[in-house]
Amino acid sequence: MKTKELLNEKIKVKGYSKTKLQNTVGCCERTLRQYLKGTTVSGPYLTKLLEVLEISVTEWNSCENIKMEEAE
Repeated sequence: MKTKELLNEKIKVKGYSKTKLQNTVGCCERTLRQYLKGTTVSGPYLTKLLEVLEISVTEWNSCENIKMEEAE
């Protein structure tokens, strides 16, 4: 699973709209979009995003696109 799939799955399970998630995390629309597309996998809003969606750091770090970046 990639980060974008994990985030979108958790958003669906939690029933968040993108606007509500954006407001809860405190980021702008563009930043949230980058996380949801998988183009951003770290940054100042990651901790809050994981907390809000109840994603563990272990779960996040086991995503395919995280592992690929670590290998490079």
